[in-house]
Amino acid sequence: METPSVRRIKVGPITLALGLIALGGGLLVANLGYTGVIQVLKLWPLLLIGLGLEYFARRLGPGEKEIHFSIPSAVLIGLMAVSASAANALSGIVPRDILNEEIFGNRAGYIRQWQGDPLTVSKNTRLEIENRRGNVNFTASQDDRLHLSARIEGRGSTEEKARAAAEAARIHYEDGPVIRVYTDPATQTAGYGTSVTLQVAVPAGLSAGVVSRAGDITAHGVSAANLSLETFSGGIEVEEYTGALRAKSNNGDITLGRVIGTSDIESSNGRIAIRHPQGDVKAVNRNGGIELESDNPLEGKYLLRGDNGEIILRLPRSSNLKIKASSRNGGISGLGDIKERSGYQSGETSLGSGKGSAELETRNGHIDVFVKD
Repeated sequence: METPSVRRIKVGPITLALGLIALGGGLLVANLGYTGVIQVLKLWPLLLIGLGLEYFARRLGPGEKEIHFSIPSAVLIGLMAVSASAANALSGIVPRDILNEEIFGNRAGYIRQWQGDPLTVSKNTRLEIENRRGNVNFTASQDDRLHLSARIEGRGSTEEKARAAAEAARIHYEDGPVIRVYTDPATQTAGYGTSVTLQVAVPAGLSAGVVSRAGDITAHGVSAANLSLETFSGGIEVEEYTGALRAKSNNGDITLGRVIGTSDIESSNGRIAIRHPQGDVKAVNRNGGIELESDNPLEGKYLLRGDNGEIILRLPRSSNLKIKASSRNGGISGLGDIKERSGYQSGETSLGSGKGSAELETRNGHIDVFVKD
């Protein structure tokens, strides 16, 4: 009786091939201005996931076989993963000016100003802004009209190239019931060639939405029907704002101060800090801490939920609130009697009659409640 032959199968080449295809496709999309290079590199864990899936798919296949990792493929996949992870970490540490000068070779810069015509708008008008690279700053209009201006910075290896990059940048805006303002993607591609900082003075009661691919968003002293702010790589800061607020950052901190109205906050990688809110708050953070502090009594609804990070609540004893806290892997302090079961901790307390509610939840992190007299 013949012994069935044992097949030798190497794991890694398929993952490497698919990884190179995905990397090339992602960099092509980045060069076309639809995303940033750093955003593509953030997907590096998919290489490890793909390698594991390939291994199990080979293992579950029919017939007798010996499964081995392809050393060259595994080494290349490891180098790609380490390089992408290092570049991702570097982007959050090294200032953009150094990236421009040392990595992309854009040592020269040129700045020009742009000013749009004032627009008369009704309270039913909605403003939509998309800026691919650069900050967006909101302030209150002084004459109930919409004002748009910009600081355009071109970068290049020479002063001539930097000036050409700045002069080529275009800002488009379309008037109507929905006012669209967007920067030209053709002049904001790889290499940080051009950045546009938009200054937006908005009249009270306007609805506005902003999407920034790479840049910070700020709103100071603004009153709006609702404001939606989203940045893929950058921070968000809102101070002295009145109206409904939605803020989301994939990579960056979110800071709110004295917001009058409901706040819906989401962060993937960064810290959320909320100071003296005057309205209901929902804050969700996947990787980073959440802190809510108030000198005024709290009696609304507050949901603070995180996957990996601490949660801190500071509030006066005169608050009228029922507080519940739970942590799967971490301690809880400030709530008195804490229940623990299989590493899972929970606790609750009430201030006043418990009119409002505060729910604090984290998977991995500590929860601290500080009640101030």
